[in-house]
Amino acid sequence: MVNLKKNLFFGMRDPEVERLQFFLQQVGFFPAGETTTFFGRITLRAVVAYQKAKGIEPAVGFVGPLTRAAMAGGQPAPSAAATFTRSLYLGVRGDDVTLLQQKLQALGFFPAAQAPTGFFGNLTVEAVRQFQCAKGIVCEGDFASTGYGVAGPKTLQRIGN
Repeated sequence: MVNLKKNLFFGMRDPEVERLQFFLQQVGFFPAGETTTFFGRITLRAVVAYQKAKGIEPAVGFVGPLTRAAMAGGQPAPSAAATFTRSLYLGVRGDDVTLLQQKLQALGFFPAAQAPTGFFGNLTVEAVRQFQCAKGIVCEGDFASTGYGVAGPKTLQRIGN
């Protein structure tokens, strides 16, 4: 068991990443003797494998509250318990953006190879637009006039608020 204090994700460099890697070694998902403070491709693959083994969905390699709870020996909270409390748009950061990215990834709209970052950038805008169009919410315009590319109440409700 390991008690990680913060969310960990691809590309990050932090002492917590080494603790994560050591834990993953102990449970058989990470190569022996390879720990570093960098969350790279090997760590990403190991986290995804661990998440799949534990039934944590979506298994995207982001070490957030569900994965941290499982690694600490507890049961991950049901993902349905998480909700959105604000509209999300270009430039916004936060755990709610990470949750949005995870849900879009699980639905096939956010790139599978991209670990959720918690930053609402161009990839997230495009994923939201694809989702909105596929679900008949809005397919054209801009964020100011139609909300195209903004995860507002209607979009978030359809994603699973």
